[in-house]
Amino acid sequence: MAKNTYKQSSSAAPGRTNEPRPVSEPRAARNPSSRPAEPEPTREAARRNEPAARAPRATAAPKAPRKPLKLPAVNLSGLFSFLRDRRFQLFLGFFFLIGSIYLTIAFISFLFTGHADQSVTETVGRTPLKEAGQETGNWLGLIGAVLAQFLIQKGFGVAAFAAIPIVFFIGYKIVFRRAGVSFTYVLALCLFTMLWLSVLLGYVVLTIQSPDVDPNLAHSLDFLCGGVGYETAFWLDSLIGWGTVLLLAFLLISFVVFFFNVTSLNLNLRRSAGEEEDEVETEEPAYAPARRAPAANFASAEPHEEEEKDDSLGITLKRVGPWPSQPQAKMNGKKRTTKNFPPSPCAPAR
Repeated sequence: MAKNTYKQSSSAAPGRTNEPRPVSEPRAARNPSSRPAEPEPTREAARRNEPAARAPRATAAPKAPRKPLKLPAVNLSGLFSFLRDRRFQLFLGFFFLIGSIYLTIAFISFLFTGHADQSVTETVGRTPLKEAGQETGNWLGLIGAVLAQFLIQKGFGVAAFAAIPIVFFIGYKIVFRRAGVSFTYVLALCLFTMLWLSVLLGYVVLTIQSPDVDPNLAHSLDFLCGGVGYETAFWLDSLIGWGTVLLLAFLLISFVVFFFNVTSLNLNLRRSAGEEEDEVETEEPAYAPARRAPAANFASAEPHEEEEKDDSLGITLKRVGPWPSQPQAKMNGKKRTTKNFPPSPCAPAR
């Protein structure tokens, strides 16, 4: 075993031996450079779960409120102010009134010249307008032919005439500022008529187009329903067949019931109660005198004779009937005398 020959300097402090420490000697701190211990919180603070010593926080300065974002103001009232101008209203109203007359003439002309103008209207984009207008047979020229071709041939057929009252009513209400019915009433009635009649005529034209019928005849009647009516009828016929007629009848009845507010149907063939009451009222005057006779004149209800004498002619007239309530002494310059009869034993005393 090697021997330790290291010698410590004499100035060094004597090392710690394994001798027991005295009881009175306090134990030195392990980390003498650490901070001094902070005072422990009191029991009341521990119970309330509050920190023992907390430095007061500095109050933050209140934030300034944000200013709302302002959008640039746009005044739109000036853009539509011309709508309140009476001159513009009259201009628009007369435009609709004259437009309704224009459509009426164009539609009527289409019934006679529609098939001849069909080739012209289909080539409007490829033909100069001047030459196309000269070839048009419509009474109102190329524009009338195009409008009629679009609304009748490709639209709703002859049912497109129902659109004319709508245009006329708009112009009439703008110009004269009065109308007997509301615009929604006219609009609903005309639109339903146009759609329903177009589908009905489309179904009629569809049934005519059979192998036994001349195709030229069927082609000449296609303007009755128009493109919308024919396609709708063809679609319904492919779905429900003959049920298309029942469906159209149901739609018509439903519209009449709801539109005209039908709540009851009087299908009784007998005389109504109102007619019976009228007959009873006409029969009552025949029995009225007998019911209205007072009880005091019961004795006078017996037939009696009344004589009227005319001195000038010497004629005596007799009248049989009840006594009048207030007899007149003179009538038409003639003197009337009455004969007093003895009172009846059955009559009450007066």
